[in-house]
Amino acid sequence: MNIANTKKENNIAEYIIYMFQTEDLIRSYELDIKRIKKNLISLIPGDEVEKEGLRIWYSKIISSMKKEQIAMNGHLKEVQDIIIELQLIFNTLKNDDKTFKELTISAQPFFDKNKADNNEVTICLNGMYAYLILKTDDIPVPELTTRSAELFGEVLSYLSYKYKQKHFAGDTK
Repeated sequence: MNIANTKKENNIAEYIIYMFQTEDLIRSYELDIKRIKKNLISLIPGDEVEKEGLRIWYSKIISSMKKEQIAMNGHLKEVQDIIIELQLIFNTLKNDDKTFKELTISAQPFFDKNKADNNEVTICLNGMYAYLILKTDDIPVPELTTRSAELFGEVLSYLSYKYKQKHFAGDTK
């Protein structure tokens, strides 16, 4: 099982952010599987069977990105569909789950600050992704940005838990 599948089963928010990163990585290689194989897959530890599995996985994503015309920007339909489902779960929990309601009240000022996108789940995901990029690039992160990332992370963690309950309730993994 590859990293993406493991993330998808265990923490759907991590999976989405991983897919954002994967889409950007593929774009940085101009959707060229040969370059990805040479500069990325060949450097990853593992046997040839694992590397071929990765090559096939990246090839499928590249094919989907071309088909969905998101070579320059945007996200895969599969990822967008999951975000829509998470927003539906978000809306239900916000009304029916006291613990979740408290989480969203804490994060509300950061949702309000990002009104251009009225989807709270997208705000959380984009905020976390931006935060991770800043941290990766060793850019000093303002305290307010760190606080928003913490709150977004809590919201996404709770949503991921509820998503896993809904989709993988029978799994004992």
